[in-house]
Amino acid sequence: MSLTETLIIGQSELAEILLNSGLVETTKISDYKREFKKSKSSNKSVYFNHSNTRVGTLSAHDEKITLTICDVKSILFFINTSKADFSKIVYGGNFQYDSVVMGIESARKKINSYENFPKMKSQRDNLIRIVAVYDGCFKVEI
Repeated sequence: MSLTETLIIGQSELAEILLNSGLVETTKISDYKREFKKSKSSNKSVYFNHSNTRVGTLSAHDEKITLTICDVKSILFFINTSKADFSKIVYGGNFQYDSVVMGIESARKKINSYENFPKMKSQRDNLIRIVAVYDGCFKVEI
C-alpha cells in the first residue's frame, strides 16, 4: 500500500484542493454543507457536510466518510472528464470511488495489450489520452 492510498485528506484540505483545481463553490448561504462544481450549471458535483463526501450527479453518486489522495484524484478525474471519456473507464459513467481506480488499471492493461494490434491503434490512443488526464489530475509533494 502506497502513501497516496493511506494519507487521509480533511474536508478543509479538500475544499482548498477543489478551489485550486478550478472548481467553483456553489454552496447556498443557508446551508451548513459545502458544494463544488466545475461550473455553476454543471451536473457533476462534490458535496460534503460534517461527515460524508458525496460525488456524482443528483441521480447517481457515491459517498465516503474518509478520503485518501487516491480518492481525491478520482474525484478530480470525474469532474474534469467528459461523460463519454469517463464511461470508457467506469462502466455506465456513474462515479464510484473504487471503480475509477479499477477502471484506470484496466485501461493501462488494455493499452499494453493493444500495442501489437494495428487495428486497435485509435482505441489505444484514446485510452492513453484518458489515462494521461487521470495521471495529471493531482500531484502530491510529500
